[in-house]
Amino acid sequence: MRAAYWRVMVLSLLRDKATLAMTFVLPAAVFVIFAMIFAGAAGGDITVRMAILDQRDTPASQRLIEAIGHDPQVVAVAHGADSPAQLRALVVNGDADVGLLVRANGTGFDELEAGREAPLTVFFEPLRSISASAAQGVLQSAWAEALPDARIRMAARMIDETLVPLSGEQKEALDIGLEQVAELGGLESGALYDLREAALGGSAQASVTYYAAGVSILFLLLAALHGALSIMDDKASGLFQRQMMGPGAAGAMIDGKFLYLVMMGVLQVATIYLVAWQFFSVDLPGHVGPWLLITVAASCCTAGLALFFVSCCGTRQQAETLGHIGVLVMSALGGSMVPRFLMPLELQQLGWLTPNTWALEAFEGVFRRGESVLLLGQPLCLLLGAALLGLLGARLLVVRRG
Repeated sequence: MRAAYWRVMVLSLLRDKATLAMTFVLPAAVFVIFAMIFAGAAGGDITVRMAILDQRDTPASQRLIEAIGHDPQVVAVAHGADSPAQLRALVVNGDADVGLLVRANGTGFDELEAGREAPLTVFFEPLRSISASAAQGVLQSAWAEALPDARIRMAARMIDETLVPLSGEQKEALDIGLEQVAELGGLESGALYDLREAALGGSAQASVTYYAAGVSILFLLLAALHGALSIMDDKASGLFQRQMMGPGAAGAMIDGKFLYLVMMGVLQVATIYLVAWQFFSVDLPGHVGPWLLITVAASCCTAGLALFFVSCCGTRQQAETLGHIGVLVMSALGGSMVPRFLMPLELQQLGWLTPNTWALEAFEGVFRRGESVLLLGQPLCLLLGAALLGLLGARLLVVRRG
């Protein structure tokens, strides 16, 4: 009898093209979107379209602009501007993210004292303030790279005016040395520190593996809910009453639906991780054993919980509405939509009440931290325990109502 229920549900799925797309195509598409967004953001590759107007046109300003153009974050805008008004219009119209005006106001690049007009003006739109922040970093880096003589001259002036006055011979020797520095194009110096990412595979890879797990459990919940709603369809068509006439029919019906939902869940998660492996270099072959164990446990959990929830509801509309609300709330608290480390500590603790957190911790333990299955006892026990309780609760409710 269980095999008969299973065959009926498979045939119904194959005939329903929309459900097929929702089950396999949509989860992979959502994962690709999350992975591309967060992998790019974690890598820090923010591109700034910059329009530049040099009113000064001196060797120093030309060196500065050349250094800005060498920065990989900057894309020079082809549209030129002949006046500050045109430069500002390029930003307002969206042709450029920021506009850089090198002002001919008499302030040297080594005269950045308080109270003087700045030699540079950056135009930006408030909605693209992140581009302005990136441009500030580019300008600081270009100023340090292209105008090392300006940095030294500012330091020498500060020493002369506030600490130890320099003699005429010292100032003359300083000017000669700074001219040589400007001609050489800079001074070589050692780095103060080097950056090393602690995440295995880099921050971009970490984001991809995180959202592969987050999207997987989110769509497992949605697919299990829609699959369990077939109980309501059976009641509406009268099939439920006929099924309940046989001995052990309630258990057979629930078990058949449970096995079907588990099988579909495993295939659904496999689709997401195959996309992650092929296009985002997630090491699925190297972790296929633990991955399969976690996937089966997560599929059992969502199937059991969905069947129990639908069995508790009186109508399809009630189950569908409350079910979607519950899935969205659990996904938000559990980390499927926003990484848990960005949440307040109270919400992180509250997330342990959701299957999303259990699955995320298990997948992250395997793909990010390289943990063995033996160290994943807590999330796996929670997933399998919830699956067992949900399945038994659904069987009990169906028998009583039958």
